[in-house]
Amino acid sequence: RTCAGCHTDVAGFRAGTLTGWARGALPKDAMADAVDCEGCHELSAPTTLEAIDKKCTECHSDEESRFRGMLTSWSSEVDRLVGEVAARNRDTDRALLQALRRAGPIHNIEATRSIARELLAQPSDRTSDQRSSPRVP
Repeated sequence: RTCAGCHTDVAGFRAGTLTGWARGALPKDAMADAVDCEGCHELSAPTTLEAIDKKCTECHSDEESRFRGMLTSWSSEVDRLVGEVAARNRDTDRALLQALRRAGPIHNIEATRSIARELLAQPSDRTSDQRSSPRVP
């Protein structure tokens, strides 16, 4: 029995796939082949950014200053990116955002960035509303 048996969304996202994403290949998580779930998650303790951050610095003690706080930074970035996509209120983005949340955006930060860039590059649904609105001089 493995974590991937129950957490298929997470396992797939780490491998570079996301349910509903059909706009091209996603990058595979850089650590997917080197680190399993227990490499980041202390399964006997609550999952917090601080606890996972500690696991990062245990393995990367030689570069502790580089890795300490990295997940908190990623979490802030993810919150901002997902918030920007969600604020556009596009029907076509909702299912993808739900799939991304199920997979855990931090499990593959590069894929999360790629998805957000792609979705934010799409025209807003509000574009048609703006075209039909009268212009104020």
